[in-house]
Amino acid sequence: MNTKEVVEWMQRFTQRDYEAHLASYSPELDDETYTSRFVELDRLYALEEDVYTGISRGREMSEQAKARCTTMRERLTPRVLFQLKKYAHPEMGELYRAYVSGEFKHNVGAYNLILTLAHTKHGLQIVSVDSRCMNCRGSGREDGEACQECGGKGWEHESGRKLGELGAPVEVIKLQAPTNPESRADYEST
Repeated sequence: MNTKEVVEWMQRFTQRDYEAHLASYSPELDDETYTSRFVELDRLYALEEDVYTGISRGREMSEQAKARCTTMRERLTPRVLFQLKKYAHPEMGELYRAYVSGEFKHNVGAYNLILTLAHTKHGLQIVSVDSRCMNCRGSGREDGEACQECGGKGWEHESGRKLGELGAPVEVIKLQAPTNPESRADYEST
């Protein structure tokens, strides 16, 4: 699979992810319709690597909770794919790290997740998810020191395979520059 195909795969992912988030904030959807939105998204995650979407909704909701869902649904937007970095992994072969924004309009200009994709027996799937450190906001620094929460990396492992350092990327595909200063500095550094 070439990098263009991986970018296209990620574009399909961001659309399915958006649809699943919309469903999670749509209490009027019956369980069957709600579940169907996740089936397609779940296929993109390598469940055998213990990686998951993290998206869910409550079964019984108060009127107040339903009103909150409406507000949250209005704040949703598809994630932005900023860049894709390709790596050669000694065990897993080609890996791709996709740097994507958050799912809400207020954080669409910053890195929010790194989704690591690999070829599995089910095709290309997400095998690892790292999220931006909330303590240092992804900078890796706090009060001039390395962030104690993330060890100065700016990222925390969320689910899936722990891959550690991957070395220098074999290829970098830049798609859209983030507007957030920390994310933009990283984007411009490679």
